[in-house]
Amino acid sequence: MSAGFRISSALWDKIHHFASFPQTGVSLQQMVLFGQNPSQGTLLKASQFLAEELPVRLAHRVKELSELPHGLSEMPSIRKVQNWYAQSFEELINFPPIVLPPDVRQALMAPRAETSLPEST
Repeated sequence: MSAGFRISSALWDKIHHFASFPQTGVSLQQMVLFGQNPSQGTLLKASQFLAEELPVRLAHRVKELSELPHGLSEMPSIRKVQNWYAQSFEELINFPPIVLPPDVRQALMAPRAETSLPEST
């Protein structure tokens, strides 16, 4: 991450837009149940959830850091962390979406016994 990163007004607009969405709560029990027996389909669903949820959560953190009381938002260390979050947010929202062909998506979502994808080399 670049040391000289600054949040542009266009990026602030995107941050405020994403921060207007509620964060999705995930309990420890949900994480345990989801990860107990991961399949290719559950891993795909997890990646889709993260691709949608991470920008929202990062936007909330950036906005919260800008609204700290007593001038804390102006501290260099707070600014640095805020810029790290903002840069990560920008990288995530600018990352091209992954488009899977329908047959690959279907294979990923099928139960394990029916089909499996070849291992990567």
